[in-house]
Amino acid sequence: MPNNRNEPTPDGFGERLREAIERAGFNQRTLAHKLHLSEPAVSKWVNHTNEPDLATLGRLSSILGVSLDWLVGVKAAERPSAQRPSPTLIKAIMKLIRALDAAGVAAAAVAEEMPDDEA
Repeated sequence: MPNNRNEPTPDGFGERLREAIERAGFNQRTLAHKLHLSEPAVSKWVNHTNEPDLATLGRLSSILGVSLDWLVGVKAAERPSAQRPSPTLIKAIMKLIRALDAAGVAAAAVAEEMPDDEA
């Protein structure tokens, strides 16, 4: 992801970084100090002439209180997500819950008795 060429990065990272810096109540100098980096390094990120490395992105996210996804511009639809259970599986689970409920057994009580790797 780092762009070490002196050309703008088109992804809007600089705008998001600038917004996060302002929301956190910092300026570029303060952020640079917190990262133990130079102010020109932060300025290059904000002005789209360079990008931080992956480790620094994580630190930026933490210091600024924003998600890494937001900071780098990943939209929810672009993120891999866990596969949804099939409708057949959902129906089977619901049928089991109704049967347990009819028998007077709370589903939560059953879940508490399951080993952690099966819950």
